[in-house]
Amino acid sequence: MRTARLTDLPLRCERASVSGTPVWLNLVDEPIYAVLHESEALHRNVGVLMLPMFGWDDSSSYRARREWASAYAEAGFPTVRFDLPGTGDSGGSPLAPSRFESWIRAVTELARWLRETSGVDRVVAVGLGLGGLLAGEAIRSGAVIDGLVLWAVPSRGRAYMRELRMYAQAMAPDGSEPERPDGALSIGGYLLSKETADAISAANAQAPGAAGRAVLLIERDTNGVDDALHTHFVEGGADVTVVPCDEYSAMMTTPDWSRVPSKTIAAAVGWLEARAEINTAPRSLKDSPAVTDEVCFEHDGEVIRERHVRFDTVAGSLVGILSEPMGSARADLCLIAHNPGAIRRTGICRIWTDMCRRWSARGLPALRVDIEGVGDSDGRFVKNQDRRPEDEERIISSRIEIADTLEADHVASRFVSVGHCLGAYWESKISVRDPRVIGVALVNPGAFDWTREFLRERERRSELGPLRDALKSRANRSRLLTPEMLGRTVHGLLLTIRGSGLRAERGQFRAAVARFNALSAAGTRVLMLFSTSELVYLSVRHSGLLKMLPRWPQIELEELPSSDHDLRSPEIQTITNERIDRFLEELLAATVTDSLGGFRAQDGLEPSRAIAGHQARGH
Repeated sequence: MRTARLTDLPLRCERASVSGTPVWLNLVDEPIYAVLHESEALHRNVGVLMLPMFGWDDSSSYRARREWASAYAEAGFPTVRFDLPGTGDSGGSPLAPSRFESWIRAVTELARWLRETSGVDRVVAVGLGLGGLLAGEAIRSGAVIDGLVLWAVPSRGRAYMRELRMYAQAMAPDGSEPERPDGALSIGGYLLSKETADAISAANAQAPGAAGRAVLLIERDTNGVDDALHTHFVEGGADVTVVPCDEYSAMMTTPDWSRVPSKTIAAAVGWLEARAEINTAPRSLKDSPAVTDEVCFEHDGEVIRERHVRFDTVAGSLVGILSEPMGSARADLCLIAHNPGAIRRTGICRIWTDMCRRWSARGLPALRVDIEGVGDSDGRFVKNQDRRPEDEERIISSRIEIADTLEADHVASRFVSVGHCLGAYWESKISVRDPRVIGVALVNPGAFDWTREFLRERERRSELGPLRDALKSRANRSRLLTPEMLGRTVHGLLLTIRGSGLRAERGQFRAAVARFNALSAAGTRVLMLFSTSELVYLSVRHSGLLKMLPRWPQIELEELPSSDHDLRSPEIQTITNERIDRFLEELLAATVTDSLGGFRAQDGLEPSRAIAGHQARGH
């Protein structure tokens, strides 16, 4: 199958696609990442603005909201979804001053832009959680939003912040997050400044001027809708419709298991169709001068460029963002960041977005890309228990095709890749197949070989997590130490003792030895970082593989001071970033030494130390 050249991609797609066209919108001070959904055949007089959620809620529901936006577009509604400034792929830091005000300004400008650009008569905002609060505050600030679709939205922001704080406490390894000197909150690893948290607490979803406004309230499973919010709109004279729903929890589970709320989407689209007419003078969103395929902005004191790229591969059309240095000095080496499971290319807690921009500012082109069925790429995500050999081959082949495209477009001829969890598993296999990969950083790889026996053992071991958390935190004991949980734990331990766990461990040992031998033969440098409770890491320790590491001097293995697979502590994220940065510095220094591409090291690119072979801290 032909692989598209980056230079073949038009600035604006000539055909509208309901699956979405990623663009940058230059409407506020920071570039806004947005996806435009438009139908070629049907045009209605109402536009839809889909507001994002926050943190893990945004990650879990991202793919579902993509399907929702596509459904609106297929019904003739031009639809825009986007990342708030300082989040996702948009520009800026989450801790920037006046961040909440910048969110309101972005929503206000997007609503205005959507109305003026598409030629619609009205704009309806769709808000879930934080998005509903932002919609209310934007209307209060003057945003021209004519209708609302609200799901799981409390009337007051303090209720939302209370829920976020409870989630943060439950996700903290010891039951509480340490206080930061800057007062920022870590909500499962996603940061909120104290100023932003206070502003959210003071937010109000009860939008003024309810009279005549069409409002759809969607129940949050058995919790229904917020009574105060419902009363406000009814008493204010709004056209209120309440839709029963039992799909919210299924959508908001982990991204790998999140399900598209098909019934809810159908109801929301039907509700809007009944209130819309055919647009006799439609205009394409892509024709707006505010739309661009690339932006330049300052990061870490350097100007970098980011552009949207689309790769036509054996796995379908895959979407990515390429960060590039704007200076004359750049390396003939490209960083590629792989999806962690079904989480989009930004990575957990935006770690890949920050890493790609940081290293682009230091002279290294960096690509973050969605694999098939994840984020904004086409296709269907294949779960671990359903994956077949042909699925694995398709993912590996498509990833190699991406490198082919980058090399053909003269971005780089050598690559270093990073991956977390399932992404680390893929990159460890890809690096064996692709000789252009000279280094790979693997963070908590989920396995060296995915087998059904190993998957069952992972599930059994995961049931020990609540018991471990309960024993660490007195506050969690009464909540987690239930008879049901204890029964599952005992059952899992018995199965492990009976030998299935040992068989799975031996299988991982054999796969690891084979993978290390292949990487060594290819001359690939490897950094592996493991949290302390990782099943793969425990298998490596128990099988004696640590003692064998001197066989592979180009492989480094280090233990992270955390038991959390998802690196939700900002402190652990900092440690992980620092260790990967040092690894990249060493690779880049070696590339300079080899005189690849004529690149000259800039300030800050000198290696902090020589390659030190393997390390296994604490053992």
